[in-house]
Amino acid sequence: SRGLGDVYKRQVHKGYAFWSLNTDKSAQLLAINIDKPTEVKKIFEGNELAAGIHSLIGSGDYLYFSNSYSEDKNYENWAGYINQLDINTLKTKKLMDMPDDYTVANGKIYYLESNALYCYTIDSDSSVKIADSPENSQLIIRDTDYLYLTNWDNEKVSSDNYKVFVMSTNGTVSYTHLRAH
Repeated sequence: SRGLGDVYKRQVHKGYAFWSLNTDKSAQLLAINIDKPTEVKKIFEGNELAAGIHSLIGSGDYLYFSNSYSEDKNYENWAGYINQLDINTLKTKKLMDMPDDYTVANGKIYYLESNALYCYTIDSDSSVKIADSPENSQLIIRDTDYLYLTNWDNEKVSSDNYKVFVMSTNGTVSYTHLRAH
């Protein structure tokens, strides 16, 4: 459970420090210009039930972040979406519903949904499946050419079978690394 006023995620990108402040009443994305640190700006606020801001990812002139919330008072049904913040204007735009896991590179959102890896092209607002998720893996990091996934789930996978998959952004697994013992 989150405590009152938890700072959940932080990111420095393009001269701004960004952080989310998730409280019992709302979730806020805040920013401060590093060169002129005199004013904290509220960039985004979610007032839905149990709102939370997650996954701050800087890429190019944008910061991407997700906002999740409960759709019912029993906290059984959750929803959310991915937002794009233009660093130059500090304006946000809702892009897509929040998937299981995602990352951003080269103007595209790579995401996992139902054990498959998809690529959402922001400019054309379209998604295509690029590969099945190797061994029900999850995204852990990205660079401009590769996605790094892992099969690690401490409830399902023994640490003896821990793997990291290196996948090109076109969906080809180019390398699998087994955990060193």
